[in-house]
Amino acid sequence: MCKPHYAMSPSGEYLATVHAGSPGIYLWANSTLYSNVLLHPLPEKYDPLQLDLPMITTEGRDKNNEVAGEGEADDSVPEFKSLEQISDELVTLSLVSKSHWLNLLDLDIIKNAPFFLPVVSGLKPTFLIEDSDNWKEKSEKSNILDVMQHKSEFSKLLYKSDETENYGIVLDILKEMSPSKIDVEIRCLSPENGGSELFMEYFLKALSESLETNRNFELIHSYLALFLQIHYETVAKSEKMVGTLQEIKRDRSWDSLREKINCCLCLGNYTRSAVI
Repeated sequence: MCKPHYAMSPSGEYLATVHAGSPGIYLWANSTLYSNVLLHPLPEKYDPLQLDLPMITTEGRDKNNEVAGEGEADDSVPEFKSLEQISDELVTLSLVSKSHWLNLLDLDIIKNAPFFLPVVSGLKPTFLIEDSDNWKEKSEKSNILDVMQHKSEFSKLLYKSDETENYGIVLDILKEMSPSKIDVEIRCLSPENGGSELFMEYFLKALSESLETNRNFELIHSYLALFLQIHYETVAKSEKMVGTLQEIKRDRSWDSLREKINCCLCLGNYTRSAVI
């Protein structure tokens, strides 16, 4: 029996095949472009499903063959579950959505956005525009006072994590918080907002120790950036916190990741230019 001849479209959308003893050209569509297809590893003794070639009918589609091909599933293939971290030497990102950490540094801009401007009643209604600095100060004070009145558990958690040296629980709690809640909790670490420098040191130490695990890479750096944006003046006066930041600065995870990304980009650009 002659082997079938085939040709793939440049974009990988279609596959054209010609079969011995069957006139015409068969055109196959890549189903992964139109629907979700579960790709899982096949077992060693996997028996592929053999289907008859589709036939042209008066109705336009061979429904029987379509049902036979799509309806049968192999239940013997186990469900594939990805590991949380493939190797300790690899930098691993979190599974948290970007909306959780991407705009942490821009929360003040988002809060000050005038989505609904209040109107002053009168013969000629006018918009009431308050001073943005005063509004920001009132908003921060109200949020901080609310947290202090309810006595946040975050400071207790930092103290517990330092005693048990289990810093993963700090990140687990932060993952469950909303961006505004994270902003308030980090602001409350400072002495002027009801916290202390000791809690700030605990927070920095938790981030530093978490970086060594090579997990939650983007989350840790976003939390660190927000912490420094809010408390940079207090941190600069503390030798202990500056020392912790020096240890974080010596972490070479990003340098290694950046080199590999640049290497892949250069190789991809060279391959594309060489082929085209």
